[in-house]
Amino acid sequence: KRTEFEEAIFSEEYSEFVDRFSDYFLERLSVHRYDIFCFSVMSQMQFIFSLVIAKKIKGKKIIFGGNYIDLLDMKGGKEFGFIDYFLPKAGLDELEDVLRKIGWKKERISKYVWLEETSENFPNYDGLELVSYKKNRGKTTKLVLPYLINKGCSLNCSFCIHPKYRLIDELNLERFCKDIQILKNRYNTKYFYFCDSSLNYSRNYFERFLKKLSDERLDIIWGGQANLLFLDETHSLRLSEAKCKFLYIGFESFSESVLKRMNKPYNLNKAIRTLKSLNENGVRVIANFIVGYPHESQDEFLKTLNFITDFMRSLFKIF
Repeated sequence: KRTEFEEAIFSEEYSEFVDRFSDYFLERLSVHRYDIFCFSVMSQMQFIFSLVIAKKIKGKKIIFGGNYIDLLDMKGGKEFGFIDYFLPKAGLDELEDVLRKIGWKKERISKYVWLEETSENFPNYDGLELVSYKKNRGKTTKLVLPYLINKGCSLNCSFCIHPKYRLIDELNLERFCKDIQILKNRYNTKYFYFCDSSLNYSRNYFERFLKKLSDERLDIIWGGQANLLFLDETHSLRLSEAKCKFLYIGFESFSESVLKRMNKPYNLNKAIRTLKSLNENGVRVIANFIVGYPHESQDEFLKTLNFITDFMRSLFKIF
């Protein structure tokens, strides 16, 4: 039996939207210029959309990878004849093996920066269209570089795919500092966005991370994503001193019963204190919410709406 979510994404209305959007997407992609198309799939919705696009690409090699593909445990792509390879976790080693099998070499990949971590030029974003990473900062435009410190998440939220592969691939903080210094000098910028699913996936790690930023005096301006479970008002001043300018935080709901069903039982009073403290210390909060969660009542929804209304001035943006 399909879930409510599956009924929605397999509905005729959604299928028509995906079909139209995939045509729109492919019209703007020079398919004829490339021999191989790789899809990194992280969720069921991405999987459906990727399947539609992949099926419309004719005469090309199609490779699917990503954590969602790993969960499906697909072997060799037999379920979908138009997909040539399914890769577990989309690891670069596996991708390199596939490219070797079909007669390709890394040097022939256009607009792809393939560098070994031992390379003197690593990290290196040369060849990427960095103009897309420029953001308006006041009256000037600044280059904001993305950087991934850790992969994975330690939380167990019921709406997220992360709990299915709760492995944390943690980067050594010495290496992190070295990479940031290289990127600062190479691209003449001090602005960074850390792409981790949760910078504070554990309290111990987060404490070490903030201490390292303080000790190394990297002089960067940055932001990232954090969770409320391992974040409180004691961190606000240290984040400000480390020049953290914003955090994406998943509040999701302000109903204890909904949070319990989400398996995300953070303390609501602590969340309010943390929000106020971050604001007082100049760290902008970009809040994420989920409304219409399965079985959410109107009263539960109103608790979230009332929280947003009461603290609107403290929330920089809302999604």
